[in-house]
Amino acid sequence: MAFSRENTATPQSIRDISIQITDLVNGSKAATFSVQVLMSDGTMRVRTGDLVPHITTAQRDGLLNFIAALRTQAAGQIL
Repeated sequence: MAFSRENTATPQSIRDISIQITDLVNGSKAATFSVQVLMSDGTMRVRTGDLVPHITTAQRDGLLNFIAALRTQAAGQIL
């Protein structure tokens, strides 16, 4: 008996996208992403990784400014 062929699935649409921005107390920063891709066979594939190679310098600077402002706001409101 022969093995059945694997279904060929192609990307159909982008579903949920999420990012996580991390600003550690030691000064390290990171940005990661998760993208859900709906495939033609109805399955969902999730791509994840480092966000930085996929954004412009202006977008990177905007995220760094945002996380710095959020840290300042948290210190002012929580402490």
